[in-house]
Amino acid sequence: MAAMLASSLGRVPATRLCRLWHNLCLSPAVHRCPAGLSHTCAQQARSSSSAAGFPVDTMSFSHAVSSDWYPHGLRPMVGGDPMQATLRRMSSGVELQPMQSSAFVRPYSIMYQLDGRKRRWDAVESHPSVACVLLHKGLDSLIMVRQFRPAVYAAAMRAAEAAGEPTPPMSVGFTYELCAGIVDKRGLPLTKIMQEEINEECGFHVEEADLEKITSVITALGISGPRMTLFLAEVDDSQALPTRGGLGLAGEAIEVLALPLASIPAFLADEGLAKSASVMFAVMWLQQRLAARQARRVGQPARADADVGRDQAAQATG
Repeated sequence: MAAMLASSLGRVPATRLCRLWHNLCLSPAVHRCPAGLSHTCAQQARSSSSAAGFPVDTMSFSHAVSSDWYPHGLRPMVGGDPMQATLRRMSSGVELQPMQSSAFVRPYSIMYQLDGRKRRWDAVESHPSVACVLLHKGLDSLIMVRQFRPAVYAAAMRAAEAAGEPTPPMSVGFTYELCAGIVDKRGLPLTKIMQEEINEECGFHVEEADLEKITSVITALGISGPRMTLFLAEVDDSQALPTRGGLGLAGEAIEVLALPLASIPAFLADEGLAKSASVMFAVMWLQQRLAARQARRVGQPARADADVGRDQAAQATG
């Protein structure tokens, strides 16, 4: 297959060819690509991962070479469920079925009047949620999570079918998100729910009092409209817990990633990464927050597009 790809795609740049090959090959036993880049890049990835204290066996380096799964300096935190491991646990393809019942969403129709005429709007009742902009001071990074979202994959599958294109690989369904969770526990304050989500997903203990509310936003405007409350918190290795990655028994398989603060502009601009509007807003808010802290420190006006650079994470909650 490598020879066929190399001959038929001879005009494709080597890095792009490598990415095409790795999208086809998910086996950790494959360590070569037709672009011939795996040896050098694998050594660099192994060296940087080891030096930073991250696991070097998180995934096959033949896939890490493509930079598609760990772009913009993203690094996997020890523990959790790496994307490659989750893909190996999944069967290929999905099946779409009509919804019978659900503990999480409920479809219904809204009847109202506009200009004296009856109108109908179909909607889905769903839970409000919480999410956290989580800064790691020691790594100068934003802590994010990556997991498979079946609805995202199903949308990509339908789009490919409509365009007459092949069924996309399962990796298309993985999204980049803030640590978050639904508000489904009556009587618990939002800070408590957020604390539990950070513990379970990201593996850090944060006191409720250390969660700073940023704001709240409305999500899924056209179909559901629940409110998401956003928080800010900072952590370091002294707050690390023994486990992370979500609740396996509940079907969660979450990979925890560290995004360097200096890579935020590139991360935001990369349309190839599946991320929600709320994530975009939260990360842009963080950019401005860090830029303002930096500007106060050096006595200069803040720029909305300022390069946050290193050593600014500790200032974010100041």
